[in-house]
Amino acid sequence: RWCTGRTKLEQRRMFTTMPTKENSTKPSFIKMSGVGLSAGLLGSLAGMGGGFVAVPMMTSVGVSQHVAIGTSLAGVVATGCSGAAAYFLAGQVDILAALTVACTGALTASLGARAAAALNAQTLKRLLGMFMMAVAPIVPLKAQILDAIGQRRSFMQQNEDESKQEDSWIR
Repeated sequence: RWCTGRTKLEQRRMFTTMPTKENSTKPSFIKMSGVGLSAGLLGSLAGMGGGFVAVPMMTSVGVSQHVAIGTSLAGVVATGCSGAAAYFLAGQVDILAALTVACTGALTASLGARAAAALNAQTLKRLLGMFMMAVAPIVPLKAQILDAIGQRRSFMQQNEDESKQEDSWIR
């Protein structure tokens, strides 16, 4: 109780029951199609499944934060499968790594969903924004980060090997 102000029973329920659905606007088919088109394209380009694009776009058209996250996760199943299939056909999927990520991610996804459901919408928005801001610099700083941990040479060699494989696949 000293940490969260909640009793042990309340804390246990927080991670074992989902709250009732909050009020959320039903956006038009056209608006949600725009969200889907953007999330599919940008998510596949970035390899993120589109949730980072879809959730802010849905909340901007009136969908509540919690409903936007749940809806995005449901939509990511389709966009993720489609994008993964395209990458697989191009020979760009490490099957063992994909299975490992899928299995371990599935173990923690329910816990994350329940934790998010226990937070109010404003707190959830702030946490999502802080996470996005924390992760954003990683993309342009990837080379410097790899240099700092001494792995850039092996990473660059791997990229060169992949480029050669792509060239031979195209021919």
